[in-house]
Amino acid sequence: MNDTQSGPGRRGLPDRGLRPSWLAALAISFALCGCVTSGQYRMAREGGPRATPLALAASAGPLEISVRAMVPPHGPGSWKFDARWDEYVVQLANRGGVPVSVQSVELVDGHDHAWMAGSDPWELEAPTRTWWERSGRRTFQYIGGAADLSLAIDLATASCSASGFAAISCVGLNEVHLLAIVPAAGLIELSVIAIIDARNKERIEFEFRRRKIPLPLVIAPDGTRGGSLFFPITPEPRRLVVRGRAGEVPVEVALELGGLAGVPRPPP
Repeated sequence: MNDTQSGPGRRGLPDRGLRPSWLAALAISFALCGCVTSGQYRMAREGGPRATPLALAASAGPLEISVRAMVPPHGPGSWKFDARWDEYVVQLANRGGVPVSVQSVELVDGHDHAWMAGSDPWELEAPTRTWWERSGRRTFQYIGGAADLSLAIDLATASCSASGFAAISCVGLNEVHLLAIVPAAGLIELSVIAIIDARNKERIEFEFRRRKIPLPLVIAPDGTRGGSLFFPITPEPRRLVVRGRAGEVPVEVALELGGLAGVPRPPP
């Protein structure tokens, strides 16, 4: 018997029934070898344009809020590559003689929906990172969510997914066959990408915490607190609403954001 002949039970080329899945796995391996670090964990390039300065302010009682700049995704002042939030650079001030406790800040959009200021960058980005669920393409996810690779090809009969290095499954294709096809170099590159992504993620979280105004906070008499407030991407911002207490008296400040009309907002 000639071992080079193809067919069931014979060595040589894979069975024709497995060919679509085999080609899909091969395409995945090529994609993995050519992938780069995840855009979700990248800082923007240094030396970009500064944020557009603003001069919006409002006050009620001793509490005052002013917006110094608004940083949209990909806009002037953006420090994270492909950020999925709007950043408001503000200053909170206490013009009275008793401490003011700022409890919350909300952004009200054009549909009167109020968005609370976020305290975690990844929770802020989550709502806008479900694009693959609305697209017609299949996706390939690896490193336990540290990076997402979307294949531009249709995997035909093979529906593949991976989490980590070894937990790989593929409909219609034995796991051993897939692991044999994916080159070792691709898995090594994945581990390198995971390390780089982890470091970049730490940098973003550090910068986010450094900029963010922690809420709730207490402002001493005649004191100020500057920093950033982060909200989900809001194309039609109407007002910022600050709520707190001056001593035992409730206080609320509403700052209308009509002046944001001149701020450049790149398309989402």
